[in-house]
Amino acid sequence: DYRFANNLNSSVAGARPLTNTGAQGTNTFATENVEGVQRRVMRFPAGNGVQLSNASTVIPRDRYTIVVRVRFDDITSFTRVINFTKNASPDTGVYLAQGRFWYYPLDGGAYDSVADPDEWVDIAVTRGSGGLMRGFVDGIEVWEEAAPTAGLTNSANLIRFFRDNGSGV
Repeated sequence: DYRFANNLNSSVAGARPLTNTGAQGTNTFATENVEGVQRRVMRFPAGNGVQLSNASTVIPRDRYTIVVRVRFDDITSFTRVINFTKNASPDTGVYLAQGRFWYYPLDGGAYDSVADPDEWVDIAVTRGSGGLMRGFVDGIEVWEEAAPTAGLTNSANLIRFFRDNGSGV
């Protein structure tokens, strides 16, 4: 449970902190109105994000639910929301593109699942022990994919949020 209260620590005792990715010193904390409540949030430019190393110490490899409350400045271009590997290739991950929330490389996701930029949405990804992954936007399932080798089953044991590999890193 990472609340971004001016740091990258979890509110759960013993959980590893997140680390910044991308250009150093450009991720910042700000206070914003999140659905009527003033909250601390993290802001970062395109190409930046955060990551969790040794992710399986916080999230089980074979089954998990990840929920992110997020506001996108732009929904027209490709934005990687979750990346399960540090390598530039493959592009496997969870994306938002033209308002479509989907799991690549498998087809799925409803167009206009995120209809407007600058609105806060809850994005969730679940993985069951059999490898079935599901994506939700504001509690509505928008895709379901059988992906038995996807997610934290990779050897990198790393999960990145919002850091795309467009720069090759």
